[in-house]
Amino acid sequence: MSAKRKRDDESTNRSDLVQKPAPGTKSFPTGVAVRNGLATGTRQALVSFHQQILTPYSSLPLPITHPTVLIVQHYLDASPTADEIFNAWKSAEETKNEKLAETAALLLALVLRIITPLPFFRTQAVGIVNKLLAPAEQYDEQLGRLLQSGKRENILAGLSLAAAAVHVDEPDPANLMGGTARGRLATRVWASITEGGSVKGIGKMLGMRRRTKEGAVEYGDKDPLDRPDIRHLAIDLILPLLPIAPFHTFAKGILPHLYSGLAQDPPTTVYRVLTAMWASISGPPPGIARRISLTLLDEAAILNISQLLERGAVDPVSGRSVGEIAEGFLQGVTSNPSRGICFADEGWYPRQEAEDDGNNRENSDARRRKGLHNRILSNVVKRLGNRSVDDEGRVGGWVIKMFEAMPELIADYWPHSALSLEPRLDTKWIATMAYVGRVVSLPLPAREKFNQPAPRGTDGLSMPPRPEPPAVSVIVESVLPSPLTKVHLSKGLQNSSALVQHVTSLALARCLQKLAAVQSLFASIAAELEEGVDGPWTARARELELECRRRVPEVNVIVAFAQKSSTMARPQNEDDEVEPSVAARSAMLTETALRLFGLYYKTLPSLTGEAKFDVGKLLVSSSSANAERRARREAREGSVISDSGSVGSIGTLGTVGMGGGFGHSRGDVEGFEALSQLHVLRLLGEVRDWSWMNKAAGSQYTYLYHILQLHLSTRNSVTNAMTTTLLHRLLAPSLLFEHDPVELDIWLTALPRISDTVSGPMFIAQQIYLLSFVDDCVRRATKAPHKYIEEAAAVVPHLSGREVASPLLLTMCEQLHAKLMGLHIATEAAAVVINYLRRVVVGLLGKQGAKDFVTAIIGRIGATVQAAKDAGQPRHGLAEIVDLMTSDLGVIFEAKAVPAVDPETPKLVDEADYAERSFERQCVTSFASGAVPQLAALARFVNTATEGTGALQSQFLSHFFAATRPVDHQIAILRLLAASVGRVRGASSEISQRLKSAVFNNADIRNLFLTEAGNGVREQLLALSKALSPTASFDRALAEHFAHESVSLLEAKKVTDELALSAVQPWVSFLSPSQVDQALRSVIRRATGGSSKKKRKSGAADPASSTLVSSVLGALVEAATPEVVYPHLADLLSLGAYKPVFTLLKASVASSLSRRLNVEINSSIVKDLASKEDADAYDLLSVLVSLSPSAADAFKASLADHKQWLKDARILPTAAALDDIPADLAADVINAAVSALSDATLNDTEHAAARALLCKLSSYPDDISRALRAIPFTSFDLPLAETAAALAETRDANLSSAITILIDLGLQFATRRLSSGDELAGGELQSIAALTEAIKASSSIRVEVNTNFAEPAIMAIVNERLDVPEAMEFGALLSSKAMLKAGFVRQQLQALVASKAISKLALPSADAAERLGFIRLLHALFLASTYVSCQPNFIEPLVPLYRGTLSTADRLLLSLFQAFETQRKLSVTSVLKHWSPAGAVSHRAFDALTSLDASRVFASCTAFPLRRTFAPGAHNADPSDDKATPPNDDVYDPVFVLSLLAASLQEELSGLDWVEILRSNVLGLAVCALTSRDVGMRTVAGYTLSKSAELIKTAQFHEQLQVVHTLELVSHALPAPATEDGTEPKQPRLPPLIALFITYALRAIAYPGSFFYPLSSRFLLQRPTLDIADVPALYGMLYAAGDGAKRERAFIVRLLKDGARTEADWRILARRNTWSLLASLFQSSLDAPLRNNILGAMNSMVRIPAGARSLLSSSLISWLRTQWDVAPTRPGAEQVRNTILDIFEDAIASAAPKVEDAGRTRWVKDAEQFVVAASAGASPERLLKITDIALRLALLPHSATASATLPALVKGIPADGSLANSITENLFRISLLLSPGAVDAGVIEAVKVLAQRTAKLDGKTGQWARGEARRL
Repeated sequence: MSAKRKRDDESTNRSDLVQKPAPGTKSFPTGVAVRNGLATGTRQALVSFHQQILTPYSSLPLPITHPTVLIVQHYLDASPTADEIFNAWKSAEETKNEKLAETAALLLALVLRIITPLPFFRTQAVGIVNKLLAPAEQYDEQLGRLLQSGKRENILAGLSLAAAAVHVDEPDPANLMGGTARGRLATRVWASITEGGSVKGIGKMLGMRRRTKEGAVEYGDKDPLDRPDIRHLAIDLILPLLPIAPFHTFAKGILPHLYSGLAQDPPTTVYRVLTAMWASISGPPPGIARRISLTLLDEAAILNISQLLERGAVDPVSGRSVGEIAEGFLQGVTSNPSRGICFADEGWYPRQEAEDDGNNRENSDARRRKGLHNRILSNVVKRLGNRSVDDEGRVGGWVIKMFEAMPELIADYWPHSALSLEPRLDTKWIATMAYVGRVVSLPLPAREKFNQPAPRGTDGLSMPPRPEPPAVSVIVESVLPSPLTKVHLSKGLQNSSALVQHVTSLALARCLQKLAAVQSLFASIAAELEEGVDGPWTARARELELECRRRVPEVNVIVAFAQKSSTMARPQNEDDEVEPSVAARSAMLTETALRLFGLYYKTLPSLTGEAKFDVGKLLVSSSSANAERRARREAREGSVISDSGSVGSIGTLGTVGMGGGFGHSRGDVEGFEALSQLHVLRLLGEVRDWSWMNKAAGSQYTYLYHILQLHLSTRNSVTNAMTTTLLHRLLAPSLLFEHDPVELDIWLTALPRISDTVSGPMFIAQQIYLLSFVDDCVRRATKAPHKYIEEAAAVVPHLSGREVASPLLLTMCEQLHAKLMGLHIATEAAAVVINYLRRVVVGLLGKQGAKDFVTAIIGRIGATVQAAKDAGQPRHGLAEIVDLMTSDLGVIFEAKAVPAVDPETPKLVDEADYAERSFERQCVTSFASGAVPQLAALARFVNTATEGTGALQSQFLSHFFAATRPVDHQIAILRLLAASVGRVRGASSEISQRLKSAVFNNADIRNLFLTEAGNGVREQLLALSKALSPTASFDRALAEHFAHESVSLLEAKKVTDELALSAVQPWVSFLSPSQVDQALRSVIRRATGGSSKKKRKSGAADPASSTLVSSVLGALVEAATPEVVYPHLADLLSLGAYKPVFTLLKASVASSLSRRLNVEINSSIVKDLASKEDADAYDLLSVLVSLSPSAADAFKASLADHKQWLKDARILPTAAALDDIPADLAADVINAAVSALSDATLNDTEHAAARALLCKLSSYPDDISRALRAIPFTSFDLPLAETAAALAETRDANLSSAITILIDLGLQFATRRLSSGDELAGGELQSIAALTEAIKASSSIRVEVNTNFAEPAIMAIVNERLDVPEAMEFGALLSSKAMLKAGFVRQQLQALVASKAISKLALPSADAAERLGFIRLLHALFLASTYVSCQPNFIEPLVPLYRGTLSTADRLLLSLFQAFETQRKLSVTSVLKHWSPAGAVSHRAFDALTSLDASRVFASCTAFPLRRTFAPGAHNADPSDDKATPPNDDVYDPVFVLSLLAASLQEELSGLDWVEILRSNVLGLAVCALTSRDVGMRTVAGYTLSKSAELIKTAQFHEQLQVVHTLELVSHALPAPATEDGTEPKQPRLPPLIALFITYALRAIAYPGSFFYPLSSRFLLQRPTLDIADVPALYGMLYAAGDGAKRERAFIVRLLKDGARTEADWRILARRNTWSLLASLFQSSLDAPLRNNILGAMNSMVRIPAGARSLLSSSLISWLRTQWDVAPTRPGAEQVRNTILDIFEDAIASAAPKVEDAGRTRWVKDAEQFVVAASAGASPERLLKITDIALRLALLPHSATASATLPALVKGIPADGSLANSITENLFRISLLLSPGAVDAGVIEAVKVLAQRTAKLDGKTGQWARGEARRL
């Protein structure tokens, strides 16, 4: 019907008038006028209407109110299928009037174009296309004649109509196979074109363009479809068809013409074509999309599209240029391995595919095909050649994307690249080198590519590496490409142009960086494989290095390049200025040269080793005389003069060597110069044979001197970090510091360094004084190290080797003495050295436990200074520095103040900076006498320190306890120590142990812990002890002394309570069990005053002391065992230790099945706990009552006297713990419980206790009902709802009255909440769910739902809550339980079918839970009164909801349809034939049948529900409870499909219709229905097949004879129907295996392109009859050879997997020894998917009881055990093992009912051994399955499985988790099956462990076990 529109100017008698025609214009004002005008059949009328509605393509879609749309609408209202236009066309054909036919076709096309974008006209558009394609009308033939005409106008008309018809129902690429798939009409249009022969000319049509008079192609700015030529109409026709299979058959003849002309097409056309191509490739599922991609794209297509990359024309639709559009498309289809024609490769490995996985393994290597995974794209990149270097960079960027996705393409690309790399100063050459560099810089193939191929579904990273590395020839092309020759690189580095040199060096650096990455990868793989120097990966790395040596320039070329670069900016005269550009160019080239040096040494060590280049030259080279004079002049200007007035002792200030000089003037460099320094540092760190103790060229100092100079002079943090790393690498392994590498940090930190505030000549001079002295001492110490080592050890003989200082310290002391006495050092220099030694010796306290060594060193230095003075040398200030060293020790060890320092005393320039950055100096100033601790500053040091530095800091801090200090100082020090130890808590490294030992082995700190000296810092001491971990063995060893001494203090009578308790408190967690027992006794004795008469006299205890006692007691109770605590339970309770005792009891009794505590608890304790009004006391009381019979008796007696306790709801858990409640307390307890349940503010524990009490007191129903009636309905909430469910679960009829009260309250509550507009909260939904459970459970005791309360609730749900699944479930339950009035049912059904929810839930995207809830509610209301509900107006709206599957929702709807048929005696087929999965309307049952998803229909065949009954069962039965046919959303319901097929057979069907039916797989489903156990199902299936065969014989289509032959084979193979006692004959049953084979054969007939078509045809056509007692084509496929062998083998295995389902199938399989064949194939194959399918087929066989029994008696278990053992050596080991366990379990489960065979004893023993072996190291998931198997074995008669398997299984139980509980439950059930008699010790121990685990179970098994244990 047309939509009603109201217009102000329309008259009542001309409602059809659309517009008034203009004067002189031939047009139609109304739809009726159009119909009448077109009915004349004249061309003038057609042209007039065409001109009236003519609309450009770019203007579509038009608005619904547009006059053109209105006139078309009114015309279609009058003539829905445009009969007048079709009649005119038919008349034109009859009269041979081509112009009229052309006009009619164009008018139809225009009408379709206008209405197609508007959903309102969907039905009319479909009707017009159906009429166009109807075989009886023959318009499709007329369309073919237009397309095949040689006249341009006719072709234009035919293409316009065909394209418009295709667009009416375009295929959806994302849903090609689904039940809601679109595009059926488009497919039919294309089929009509192809069958008529018109497709042959489409390729030619794509070349027919509209051209100018000059022959040029010009489209202008308009949309080319506004005035289309033949090419654009052909494109418009084929673009929607790209994703469908029928088009792909002709794609090779069409698409080349499409691609070849794209270069001349306008941008809009290019955009449309590539967008359609991308949608077709990316939309479908991966497998289908890949096939489509290979069909639509080939090498020529990609090359043609690549021509568009250079076009700059902009598409007006997308706003992007043609080049950008093409680039995006090409990258999408060629550089993503999961999409398009880009396939995932094996990296640098060639493609290898074995032709045979099973037999003749000796020849398998000869049958391997090697090549590329991406041959198409390989040919593409070869043909691109040097086009890759383009101006826009698009081609190159696209090619690089392909190389990144497919590394295999690179090696074959370079020989065909045609790149010119001869060095020259040219932009093209620079761009080419940049492109080569980008290719080389691509990342390595993914790591998993170097591993062995992973089975499907397995992570490649989890596989081991391949035994063989890739070929060198392939690797080297990705590292150093062949076009980049040695000659080219050498010429480039020697070129006169700096730019050419720079570009060449960058390209070479990229190559070497790639080589370094490859070498690193190979080294890691070799290490993983643990191969030696001759291993394949190591050898391949050497081969790669040798190959790369041949392609890179010699080292001398790099040296010359570097020298030239570094001297480029050096002026001839030192006073000349350097041009900035030249300096920048020099710095840039020098940095590149040094980078190359580093990469050469790293990647090509053999080449650099042969060159014998001294890398020290990169550090410092010989300096010129001018530079030396300049350095001396700068020193004089800074007044750096010695006592003798010379600067001879200063030495060289550092020189520049190849851009990497390391003098003080090089410390502030930046940019490329700083980067050059980093390259040199990195190189020096990697060169192993470099002697850093040699003197630098042109300098009197060693290389170490210059490294230290840069280290101290640089402000760059990266440079500083690298020099630190280099110094550690050089000095730490040397004899100077190898005894303790941590000490090196002390020496480096003490060095003076530059900063923003420290610089200038004085700093430089001091630095040189110190470094020259240190350099001299290092040289001497390394020449005679053992002399100084022995001397250092002799200073303090008792020091350990680690505590002794470096021999460098003794060397410096010796040289200081010698130079002072020999007058070889200036006073200023000596002061610098002594100041440095002051820092060092203070730092050495961090590694020594005493001050003896440091004191001796200070004494030596002081003696040297004194000797110099005695010799008459003035040496002013040196003695004062020595005094400062002594004063530092005084501050640390004697708590003295920091003395005042004479301003004239020499000091280092950076002294202020050092005081801020030095932890030791900060500590000295912070903890000196009278100072305020700078805790925040010191904490920063501690929190950022490494483990080694932290050990030094901790040892240093511990020295401050040697003297008595203020409490605030002690607190600060202890906090720092706690932070330091806490950072390594639980660590076990040597450094962390050193750190902890420094703290806890310190005598002064021990004294604080164990004496009254620590009374002021107990809190900090406790925090310090918590930094140790009780689970770490080293930490326990450290704490052992403290634990022993603290327990001794507790035992000592003269020790005060405070000291004894404070001393033991930190170490409770480290006490041994005996010490815990001893400490607990002592603490209780002290707390109760048992050992102190004074305490008993003193009265009340100190509150602080009480807190300490409680804390210690709590810790001791938590650490104690229950056996230790039980004797002291009364004392602990009297002391108020409620919480720790409660925690202990809960933890300890959880492992006891009996849950009993044999401790006497008297009434006084009970009263005391109950009167405390403390939560912990109530918790403890409930535990005591549940565990101790004496406590329970005492509580009963006390509660009778103190009923007021019940007013506190916290007492309810205690009352619930009683085994029984006295009768005199019952009423009070019930009232208290109901009161608690009415209070929603209480916690869940109290509500649960109240519910338990009501259930326990069910023998007092009157009292419970009386209490519940007092509750107002406004108080109803979740606790009462859960109470209703709990009472209903008891199934106690005495409680029916109470349950009724609660349900009535709940219904009132639900009505109030459901009718409100507010969103339901979580608690409200839980309440409704609990009410639902209560009503379900109460039905067993005949509790009826009050209709007066149920109807308002149902009404509220229907009106307000159709989006809440819980509410709809509740409403469905109420509708089924309450006696609803017929009028009410009608009213609610009307509301439901009229609601918006029904259209929302009919969508495929509807929420499954909402849909099921809605249908359940609808189903319940429908069945509440079938007299009212079985009406057509209630049935028809339900059709869109129905999806035809076996899901619960669909089966409920089908039961409604069946109820309608039963009640009204009418067939529902008249309604269901309009069903469509997409929500559209079908006009015939055939349309509904062919709209089914063919893939889902076939899935229904493979998983056919054998027990599904055709006849309707109980309509109110819940399908989810059907165990025979469980719900399944993924398959169709055969009842529905067969009904549709039967209805379709009553309609007139053409040959094409039968083709569609064949392709829908419904005939195969009918064949599978012959396997059903239900006679009715088989009868209907037999009828439909016989009727189909009869009708097919009269139809005309290509596959007719073969289909008839196949159906007749099935018919003749079945025996004649048998009759019994005059009943109707029963349809015989077909084995599922045979039926599935026939189903595959029928599908192959429908799709002859399938590989199975020739196989099935050969098998079926060669046989006059079908043997249903044999496996079809078994040997031919299982032992196939040739190209398709792998696919055939996989198919037959899959057929066996899906088809073996009944005993008849097993008889067939056993006849051919199929199991043995599969077992042999499984053992010989390495194909993981095939192996998994074989195991799946085996699993199907053992699910057949007869098969399981036969196989078990034929050594099945032994075979499974063998495969289990060898699985780790085969691919997919874990998946194989899991499937083996499935077979194991299914075999035992299937055979268990009839397992009394003669060989049972043997295979059961094998099974037990298998269970024990499989449990070793099993994961929790696997162990659960193993315990399921063991339980099944144990349940066998006379089984000894329990004793044989229990010990091994118990060992594998996980610590916790839901899986652990399930495993424990299984094992507990097994233990109950232990045979009586003697049991070995292992079983006894396992049972004990199992009892403890079972005691912790919370489920029904745990409750039953505990109840039985307590009863016993």
